[in-house]
Amino acid sequence: MTRRLIKTAPLLEKLGGISRSTLDRTINAPDQNFPKPIYMGRTRFFDVDAIDAWLATQSNKHPDKRAA
Repeated sequence: MTRRLIKTAPLLEKLGGISRSTLDRTINAPDQNFPKPIYMGRTRFFDVDAIDAWLATQSNKHPDKRAA
């Protein structure tokens, strides 16, 4: 099975336009269980399926309070 990978810049957009610093804090926070990056040379990639799974768990933890 082939992994679908995403670079950091598109991932930041996928996560709502967060900053690189926020991403780094999220990766390093033990309570977040954020997928670890995959390095190829100096370039950082992330597994798209792992990111989607993580996002699904986050929406369960933090329901949108604006929804009525």
